[in-house]
Amino acid sequence: METSGNVAFYAALGLGTPIILLSYRCVFILSRKEYRKHSFCRIFIVSLISNSLAFVLLMHNLRFPGIGFFPGYYDAIRDAWWQPLHSFVTRLFYVLSLMLSFVLSLNRVTSLYLEERISEKIWRLFFYLHLPLLITFSGVLNIDVLLNRAEYVQARDTSGGVFYMFVNYNLMMNIDSYWMIIECALDLICNILIILKFVHLRMGQMKRTPFENSLYLISFSNFIVHTATTAMQILLRYNLFPPASLSVAYLISNAIFDAALLFPTVAILALTKEIRTEVKG
Repeated sequence: METSGNVAFYAALGLGTPIILLSYRCVFILSRKEYRKHSFCRIFIVSLISNSLAFVLLMHNLRFPGIGFFPGYYDAIRDAWWQPLHSFVTRLFYVLSLMLSFVLSLNRVTSLYLEERISEKIWRLFFYLHLPLLITFSGVLNIDVLLNRAEYVQARDTSGGVFYMFVNYNLMMNIDSYWMIIECALDLICNILIILKFVHLRMGQMKRTPFENSLYLISFSNFIVHTATTAMQILLRYNLFPPASLSVAYLISNAIFDAALLFPTVAILALTKEIRTEVKG
């Protein structure tokens, strides 16, 4: 299992690093006026940035110490006073990434069911109103992490190598997991509404550009991956896996979580010809 964990880590690092760099290239392209006028693109820019920060913090907090990298560094900071804050920020970006997946689905629903003028008016103040509210709500959901102790605990693998595990203590509220269930249900409703609309109205009749149509596919693919991530996190948090298969479950969960953070970049490059062409250029 240690070998499988090492392979998964190097695969995530090897694939994740170039994809994260590509995500910032996509952010630069989407920030242009011709794309930024779409409310979906404005939300998607924030989603790419949040995903990349969550990926980097995940590597720093869990993957590097868990694989045995930089033991001197992690030993020096193992019980630093700011560890709860560090954990809080990491969880905040993780929850924010999930919320933004739902917000992207909600944005597609408003674009389908409301007049374009009204839909754009709702999302016009995303950076100044919606985003601060989302960040605040993400912080409230994880406030228990900030109020309790956290540290790196030293351990040894079967070969005697030293590694560190990041541990949060006395977490009792877990309100973020309850919200994830509600959020997935709301996201599912949004995507059902989108599918129902498409059943009654063909894509070609929607008088939208291929670029705008591709945004619906990106939103739906994000929903699928983030739902799988949430399901695994809830199953692990409430110990619903048999003890014998727990290590395998954690390995699968890490792989799905990495995919959820990296997939939006892959999706927009695969499904949106305009962005793909500009990245190549």
